[in-house]
Amino acid sequence: MGVSGINYYAKDARQVISTMDYDVFIRPDAENLLRVVRAVLRHKCGLSYLNQDKKLVAIHKPNLRLCSKLAENKSVLLATGPYHTVYDLVQEISGFTYDQMRAKAVKLKDKKLGFSFSVGRLEDLLESKRRAGRPKDILFIKKFKDVLLNP
Repeated sequence: MGVSGINYYAKDARQVISTMDYDVFIRPDAENLLRVVRAVLRHKCGLSYLNQDKKLVAIHKPNLRLCSKLAENKSVLLATGPYHTVYDLVQEISGFTYDQMRAKAVKLKDKKLGFSFSVGRLEDLLESKRRAGRPKDILFIKKFKDVLLNP
């Protein structure tokens, strides 16, 4: 489910605020994580996670044991796709469980590509950023409000 989806609520390109990555909220359980990891690797993306020493560790041969450890630690996985596109695969966000966010998610459809996807509700995404309280989240909220109030 997309949680970088705040920009999907923009009315036009002038309201898009880019952080240059995509955040994807994935259900935090080992079997699901293993499916996600295998899918990412099938698409020839680089995939890694930060270990306890804060060192980036590449994932080449995923297994249930590794994914159990990653799920238990709620590790963020970093996927790098074509053209250096970065995806943060997150298993937790501030203030919401996966099930809470999923229950109120909005379904969007890309008519040109013909597929649907879920995005967290705008109010929930902004509240998560507020609860996180990191400087980059506070700056994002301020900029987002400025853009929406002064289109």
